Amino acid sequence: MPCEYTLKQLTTMSENLRAPDAVIVNAKSRSGPESEQIIREFFASKEIAEPKILTLKSVGEFRKELKELVSQKAATVWVAGGDGTIREAAQILKHSETTLGILPMGTGNSLARELGIPLDIAKAAELFLEESEVRNIDVGQMDEDTFVNVVTLGLTTRIAESVKKSPKRTFGRLVYLPSVWKALHEIKPFQIKVETPTSLYEGPAIQFVAASSRLHGGPFAVTKNASMDDGVLSMYVVTSGDRATLLRYAVSLILGGHVQFPEIWTSDDSSAVVSLKESRKFVVDGDEVRKNGTKLTVATRALSVLCPPSAQE
Repeated sequence: MPCEYTLKQLTTMSENLRAPDAVIVNAKSRSGPESEQIIREFFASKEIAEPKILTLKSVGEFRKELKELVSQKAATVWVAGGDGTIREAAQILKHSETTLGILPMGTGNSLARELGIPLDIAKAAELFLEESEVRNIDVGQMDEDTFVNVVTLGLTTRIAESVKKSPKRTFGRLVYLPSVWKALHEIKPFQIKVETPTSLYEGPAIQFVAASSRLHGGPFAVTKNASMDDGVLSMYVVTSGDRATLLRYAVSLILGGHVQFPEIWTSDDSSAVVSLKESRKFVVDGDEVRKNGTKLTVATRALSVLCPPSAQE
């Protein structure tokens, strides 16, 4: 689906949409230490004044600075970080007048990939300055926590735990391959109840996924029909943990055909109530949250983001 407005169309509304009001860098992200220098060198090479650049180490500092920018009616803020950092930004920027530019610095960079943003931060900055467009996308809500990609439970939780222990700085996305293999051998079924306004699943599961966008676990698509701006959560449950199902699921997951199997329950709906018999770790845009149940909802087109011209899903 094409983006909704070009920056040329929006210039009369705000001259600041091309050059950001500020750039916030997560100093704890995988490439944080060198990213600030790259950003400063980028602006030095352009005939524009360097914006306010903040390199922050704590979540508290990040939230405080971003809230202040929103209160000042900042038109555009670029945020450099991984999926967790972008989730924090969305928590504050949703329903605001401030547009988010994502400078990818994580391992999965799920939202950046979906939007078609270059994974090289200098190239992403070039895109934002020269030819980006604005798109309004959905954001999900897990109780009090916002998410921009996906909530998962089960197999991808194990993958996330394994990835955290791997040398991401050296191997990047290749770290997912051994992590998937390890998770497939360790995962055990658990009991889950997922109730939506139109459907219900109650029984064993090895994986639960609910997405406001299209990707989960880093590079893997949720379903072929999942969208970033349809006001719907795309959900599925892998209901069987036998070895044959796991192998088929792992292969088909990469190809995007995993929801075709009878062992996989699916639903597309505006909300869901998830109940568990015991507390477990959910992964919310890469961050772990332990719960024994949750309510999931979606806010339609609540976050304004920069993306390439006429970006397609």
